[in-house]
Amino acid sequence: MSFFTSIARNVLQTATKTASHSAAFSSLSARHVAAPSTLSCFIRSNRRFPALSPSLLSQSAGIRIKAPNAENAQDKKQATEKQKPSDSVEDDTADAQGLDLFAQAMANQKRRDAENRKAAAGEQTDAEATEDAAVDPAEAERLRKWREAAEEEEKKQMIKSGRVFLGSAFLVGLAGYIYLGLPDEDQKREEGESLLAAHNSRAWANLKKWRSDITSPALEKLLPDPLPVPYQRPLTLCIELNEALVHLEWDKAVGWRVATRPGVKQFLANLSRYYEVVIFTNSPGYLAEPVCQALDPHFFYAMYRLYRDHTKLVDGTYVKDLSQLNRDLGKTIILDIHPESYKLQPENGLQLKPWKGERTDKELRKLETFFEELYVFMTVYGIEDVRPILNIVNTINPNDIAAAWTTYKQTMREEFAKRQAEQQGPAKPSRSWISTLLGGGASQQQQSQVMNVIDQIEAIAREERELAIKDAEAMSQQMHDMQKQQEEFIKKQMEENKNKGLKLWDYINGAGAPVPPGQQPPAGK
Repeated sequence: MSFFTSIARNVLQTATKTASHSAAFSSLSARHVAAPSTLSCFIRSNRRFPALSPSLLSQSAGIRIKAPNAENAQDKKQATEKQKPSDSVEDDTADAQGLDLFAQAMANQKRRDAENRKAAAGEQTDAEATEDAAVDPAEAERLRKWREAAEEEEKKQMIKSGRVFLGSAFLVGLAGYIYLGLPDEDQKREEGESLLAAHNSRAWANLKKWRSDITSPALEKLLPDPLPVPYQRPLTLCIELNEALVHLEWDKAVGWRVATRPGVKQFLANLSRYYEVVIFTNSPGYLAEPVCQALDPHFFYAMYRLYRDHTKLVDGTYVKDLSQLNRDLGKTIILDIHPESYKLQPENGLQLKPWKGERTDKELRKLETFFEELYVFMTVYGIEDVRPILNIVNTINPNDIAAAWTTYKQTMREEFAKRQAEQQGPAKPSRSWISTLLGGGASQQQQSQVMNVIDQIEAIAREERELAIKDAEAMSQQMHDMQKQQEEFIKKQMEENKNKGLKLWDYINGAGAPVPPGQQPPAGK
């Protein structure tokens, strides 16, 4: 502050010596506004210099102060006369612009936008052109040297910061290496092993364990032990949530919206009769749990829910490890839209077509038939491992499960028909009428039906589906009747209380409460 004050005092003393110096002082002020002087550069560089005299200040600023004479007075007069019309026009323009502040602000914004576009295109702006025109070569050279010095200083600071960072990282790594290699109470060094080798082996083992803890699920068993035989479903079905059963949509007005796939509730309700349904998704729990709660609030369809915390991170991909489900892999199926999600057990997986919100989607209805017939095939014929059947389906058409299953059934029908024809042999036209009368033809027809396994599977699955529909209708009718009875009971109880003339205090004391069947009402009520 003292340095700046001394400079200002010297300038004012020089300006007040004579009236002619006012023009030079005006040119000095204009020059300082048009371009940064050496003085401003010195102040920005934050360096200390001795106090400057007015003569040195005028030399450093590149200004020559001359004595007043007649020629200067005449030039000043002519300049004043030439400047009057322009000043009046500028005043009128300023007054006109001052009447509309919004127009002035828009003009300034357009000017700034034009300068920004020129700067982005690498062109020279008007302010820079004016600055370059006002700065003399000596001043430009001093500015160039100052900028080079500033850039060099910045590079040195960056190099210094980089060295400090690398040194700190090295110290942190060294401390971590020493900490990871510290022996536990139960760890002992083997005979003949050096101290450094033992430390390295312990550090490497702890590092691998730390990485495994991060990339692996928090639980060793993701599901509890199976239920007893009468209650446990024979097969376990893991289903992805996002893009398989629901679709998330973003709306500016309401935020995130969840759309359910057509037929999703019927699909889950029907399969929950035969499978242990598990929602296993790669989405975080704080996002998927509200969706699952809205889809199945009472755990009627899916008994368990697993999220990203229960997956394993393999090569940057969240993978679902079915070996940690605590279930038999031979009776476990995973239905997902990404094959990478079950790449640890690809023989247990089926790929589902992703759903993007189409209202005409029928994929779940097709899969409902497939899973019903697969359940019948597994239970009726006592198949212990579902993976060979899934392998056949994936071999035929991995992108369309229902079409692959239809093709497989057609192939099985042809094989059964061919095998049946081989077992029956050539037809015998001479058949005794006695055998026909005793039911020989019926036994042949029954044998044909027994050999046609696919037709049996479809018939049983159809009967199960019809039974499920009847059960659902009966349950719906039962709930409707119960609700109707409850409404009638409440209405009757209200009429009885009204006829008794009960008051609020009586209700508080328990009067008018319904009496359970087989019990007498309390005395006085």
